[in-house]
Amino acid sequence: MENNVDYKYFEATHSGHGLQNDDKIYKEYMETVEEYLDKYISVEK
Repeated sequence: MENNVDYKYFEATHSGHGLQNDDKIYKEYMETVEEYLDKYISVEK
């Protein structure tokens, strides 16, 4: 974690400009996006 900035790196080795050929990576990416949104832009229900 350089400069104290948390990040995750995703490599979709079987896809071109999209994530259509890497379902597992796509799912992990979307879960990470959801976690980020919950943390920084949470919506009270």
